[in-house]
Amino acid sequence: MTIASGGIVFAPGSAGTVQEVFQNATVNYYKKAPLRATPMVFLGRAFWNPAAYDPPQQSLGHPKPLYPLVEKLARDASSAMNGFTEALLLSDDPVLIAKFIDEHVCQELPTFADLRVQTLIGGRLNWGSSD
Repeated sequence: MTIASGGIVFAPGSAGTVQEVFQNATVNYYKKAPLRATPMVFLGRAFWNPAAYDPPQQSLGHPKPLYPLVEKLARDASSAMNGFTEALLLSDDPVLIAKFIDEHVCQELPTFADLRVQTLIGGRLNWGSSD
C-alpha cells in the first residue's frame, strides 16, 4: 500500500497485514504538523486485541495483539498535537467504521499521503495535463 489518505481498514490477516499496520503507524508516528494522521481502523476487536477477551475466541485463527501496541505508539508520539491517537479505531461495527472514516476524510488538513499525491500531480507526473 503506497498512498491511503482517506484511511485504512485492517481486517484480520497475517504477516502482510501486520507489515501494512506498522508501515502506516510509522508514517503517523513521525508526521509533523500541520499534517493530519491517516485514520487506522482495526476491524475485529477480538482479533486485534485478544487479551481483552477471556476466554479467547478460538474461531479467529491466530489473533494478532497489535492494537494495544499501536495505541501505545500513538500515545508516545512526539507531540500532543500529533493526532495519531484520534486517528485510531478498534471496532466490529461497520456503521461506526464508516462514520469514523467519513469524519476524518472531511478534515481540512492534509495527510502525508495527500502531499505525496500533490507532489506527483503538481510535479513531474501531471495526470490531468493534455501534454
